Amino acid sequence: MQLRAANARQARQIRALSQQAADLDKELAAVAEVEAKLRQETRLLSPEAGKKQESPGGLPNRTLSVEVLSRSLKMQSERAGVLRRSLTGLVDDVERYQKKMAHRPNMWPVNGRITSSFGSRRSPFGGGYEVHEGIDIAAPYGSPVRATADGRVVFAGWRSGYGRLVILDHGYGYRTAYGHNSRIQVRVGQEVKGNSVIAYVGSTGRSTGPHVHYEVWFQGKKVNPVPYLP
Repeated sequence: MQLRAANARQARQIRALSQQAADLDKELAAVAEVEAKLRQETRLLSPEAGKKQESPGGLPNRTLSVEVLSRSLKMQSERAGVLRRSLTGLVDDVERYQKKMAHRPNMWPVNGRITSSFGSRRSPFGGGYEVHEGIDIAAPYGSPVRATADGRVVFAGWRSGYGRLVILDHGYGYRTAYGHNSRIQVRVGQEVKGNSVIAYVGSTGRSTGPHVHYEVWFQGKKVNPVPYLP
């Protein structure tokens, strides 16, 4: 009778251990999934990437008690859970960073060459020096002008001096402006992706020839666009 009761108790303990082992396997599988996503997001390759992760297995040491095994499995499961939450937080950080970088100006608005730099310059219209608040990029008339990052159109129309002008708000404190266009391709409120065509090169406004007057604003201040070019 006592032997039967002991066997039943041991069977229950074994079932409990089996359940804990299954829970641990689930936690480790979740960790592996998060790790794979993180590697994909960051494009990292690890020397261990091709090695299969082994789950705890095999027969337990027969000299260990059921209680010790139970505590060990529980601790491993808790550690796996902590690791999974930590990796999930890291993935979230990477995704936020990538989103921010997608909204940061990071390309040329047009294929061309810089003909006038940011800062003080001799006025092309005579009359001494003036402050040039962007850069001028010469390009053939009608060439496509592209958004230099993801953003939203906040101005698309005529502005004195700029001619046909497009202004994009990229969020995170960034705005860009594209002036002297011959034709505007977007409307106010429209969401655009980086590299999408927003206008075409022209010479409207205060201009001496076909080019794009390109400005970058950060936190409301006009800054030199050159560091934002690849």
